[in-house]
Amino acid sequence: MMGFVIMVGGAYRFTGNTFNRRNMYALSGFASVWAGAMLLMPHYSFASFFLIMALRTVLFVWAGCMILKFMPPHRTAGRRLAGWSLIAWGVYVLLFPFFFQFPSLIHPGFGFLVGFHVLAALGFVVLVVDRVRSRAEESEDHVRRLEGFLPICSHCKKIRDDHGIWHPIESYIRDRSDAEFSHGICSECLKTHYPEFNS
Repeated sequence: MMGFVIMVGGAYRFTGNTFNRRNMYALSGFASVWAGAMLLMPHYSFASFFLIMALRTVLFVWAGCMILKFMPPHRTAGRRLAGWSLIAWGVYVLLFPFFFQFPSLIHPGFGFLVGFHVLAALGFVVLVVDRVRSRAEESEDHVRRLEGFLPICSHCKKIRDDHGIWHPIESYIRDRSDAEFSHGICSECLKTHYPEFNS
C-alpha cells in the first residue's frame, strides 16, 4: 500500500502541486484505514480485503484524475495514457476479486493487470520525455533571445533594439535574460581614469 501512496505522491508533485496540511491529513487517514483493515484481517478477512482493494482503487483513480486535470494540455499523449490507464487500473483492482468466481476469467484478468501496468508506465515515460523536451525548448528560446547581430554604439556602447531605441547594455541584457550586473573597474581603466588609485 505504501508503494501506491508514494506513486500518488509522485504524481501529485509531478503535476506541479505542493504538499500542504490537507494532504497530510488525507495521507494519515489512508494510513489509518489501511492499518485498521490489516488488523481486522484475521477476524473479517473478506471485509478487510475488500476495504484494502477499495483503498487501492481510490489511490489509482485519484492519481489518474490528478494527471488528467493538472498536466498542461499540450502534453496530451502522455497525460491521457497515464491518466486513463491509472483510472482503468483502479477500477480493475476493485473488480479483480470477482474474477475468481469465474475460472475462465482468471488468466485474462492477470493479462489485463499486466497491460494496465505497462500502459501506465509508458504514459509516465511519455510525460517525462514531454517535460524534458519542453524544458529544452524553453532553454532554446531563452538562448535565442540573445542571438544574432546586436547594433552597438562604438562610443557609448548602447545597443539599438528592433524599434530603433538605444538602451544601455546592462538594461538591454537584463530585460532579455536573467542576468544581473555588478559594476567594477578593470585594471586598464583604473590606470587611465584613476591613476592616483593605481598601485
